[in-house]
Amino acid sequence: MADYRGWIRPHGRGLLVVTSRDGSEQTWGPCAQLLPLEPLPVRPAGQVLLDAAPVAGTAEQARDLAARLGGLPLALHAAGTYLAGPTSRYRTFAAYRQALEQELRFLLGAAHPNASHPQVARAVVRHTWEVSLDQLAGEGNALARPLLRLLALLAQAPVPLSLITPDLLSVVTGHDVTAVALEAAFAGLHRYGLLGLPHSPGSTGPASGSSEGAQVVLHPLIREINAVALTAETSGLAVWHRALAERLTTAVHEANLSLPS
Repeated sequence: MADYRGWIRPHGRGLLVVTSRDGSEQTWGPCAQLLPLEPLPVRPAGQVLLDAAPVAGTAEQARDLAARLGGLPLALHAAGTYLAGPTSRYRTFAAYRQALEQELRFLLGAAHPNASHPQVARAVVRHTWEVSLDQLAGEGNALARPLLRLLALLAQAPVPLSLITPDLLSVVTGHDVTAVALEAAFAGLHRYGLLGLPHSPGSTGPASGSSEGAQVVLHPLIREINAVALTAETSGLAVWHRALAERLTTAVHEANLSLPS
């Protein structure tokens, strides 16, 4: 597509708008104007819920739930559809928000029996990100999924790239991991919008680099859902926790050694 010899051609009349998970400039070429779609602010996100379930509570309660969902349109749609269902257990914004604290894996993180169907996978919160991970794996970037799962085990805060090492990924995956493969995994996750950069919102550049201070962030709901997915698909979760704890201990020791005496 970047050569503009196919169905996308920038020259001529009209304006072509394409929505895609792929935010790479290399994919779309130099003539494309990339406009990253960020999560909705709280007020319009609350209105989305009110439009979907108008009798589920007040505007303030809708905004509270929207904030809990991080303004992600897919999650807002899923919650609104659930609340509007006549047989749903939770019928109010407040009840649904409270239930998320204990039942997130059932309300938003449940596996769908028809998830192999692309249209279903794109409409289910747990599986929508798996579509991107499957595509990355199909491109030879099999490390992207375990890397995202590993990042989901950390608290909600910017993660230094220096914290995540090839050795750490080798332990949890059971396979040899190179620095090149790890960097490609970071870049792939950022390309598909699964990782963000804390100091340059909306940036479409690569997520990794040589700077020791480079960091990445996860959207809170992406982090929660991937933690749920890891628990469901991994029997040896203790291995992941132990490897991460040992790496954090080493990182603290390295940081202390770098401090001026």
